Amino acid sequence: MLKFFRNIRRRLLRENRFTRYLIYAVGEIILVVIGILIALKVNNWNNEQNNQKQRAELITDLKEEIQKGYSEYNIFRILNTFYITSDSILQLIEEGKINKETYKENNELLFPMFSQRQEAALLMGDQTENIIKPETAEVILEKRFEYPEKYEQLLYHLKSYQAQVANMKVNMNRASENQKEFMRFMLDSYPWFLATDSLSIKKAIDFSLNDKNYKTRVKLFRRNYSHLNRSITAARASQAIVMGELVRLHSGSLADIKEAFAELGYHPMKKLSCKDTTTELKQADLFQFNPIYNATDHLITIHRLNLDYEIYETLELPSRQFTVFGQAEGTIFQMDKNGRCEERFMVKRSSYLLIY
Repeated sequence: MLKFFRNIRRRLLRENRFTRYLIYAVGEIILVVIGILIALKVNNWNNEQNNQKQRAELITDLKEEIQKGYSEYNIFRILNTFYITSDSILQLIEEGKINKETYKENNELLFPMFSQRQEAALLMGDQTENIIKPETAEVILEKRFEYPEKYEQLLYHLKSYQAQVANMKVNMNRASENQKEFMRFMLDSYPWFLATDSLSIKKAIDFSLNDKNYKTRVKLFRRNYSHLNRSITAARASQAIVMGELVRLHSGSLADIKEAFAELGYHPMKKLSCKDTTTELKQADLFQFNPIYNATDHLITIHRLNLDYEIYETLELPSRQFTVFGQAEGTIFQMDKNGRCEERFMVKRSSYLLIY
């Protein structure tokens, strides 16, 4: 082909038809440029197709990792249950509701902050970041500017999830350091500590019942557990709304979103009447965070209510968006319409709120 065009140019030069030669040469250059542009266009299209495929595969990997992490480990829920149980035991100790006979019948109540279950919980916390592999999340976030606008909320929630897991690990490390420091103090100060003979157990029971410093330590551990439970439920709820957003992007079906939440161990909050303001509310000691989704076509207003049914905090949630919002178990969220209560929802452990 090149030889053919070259022969044409030579013939025009031999015939002294210079003007036509120039026109022909310019035309040939234009054709070459057009060919290059077409090749670049095709190459760019192929690259974009490959990039789209890679992005889709990463999104699929993200969804599968959440599902696999929950089905195999269920770490967040296990940790949440453990710290709620541990806090209830420490509360009984702090309030002096465990007597000598109870300690004798159940030695595991002695120094519960050093139990094998506590050690297992701290070790388990180290595995939470592997529910969503760090490399998967990091690759997705590194490529965030390549994703279409519809993925904006997913990327935001994924980054928030990473931050919540990091915060949870900070709280777990703090609890671990406090545990180790108290362990060293007890080992250095009391020879009977952790011994299993009857005399040592008797001394441990007397210490648990009467030592004021121990009661202060119990308060410290309860505060640590409170911070831990907040961060665990926040990370878990953040994980749930990452999954919820993945489902919304795929199908948008409310049934599919409910199913996804159910697979992660969540259940819907119970609806209550706006007219009832007399039922006594019983608030749990530990605060928790819950996933919330506004499936309507308009902005909604959600309030936290205190135990007297009074509003003390308000959240506005845009249409078709998820968020994480906290409230203690046993208390109420209220949704308004035109400035008046339209619906109320009772917060339970591991519950979600879906408004539609």
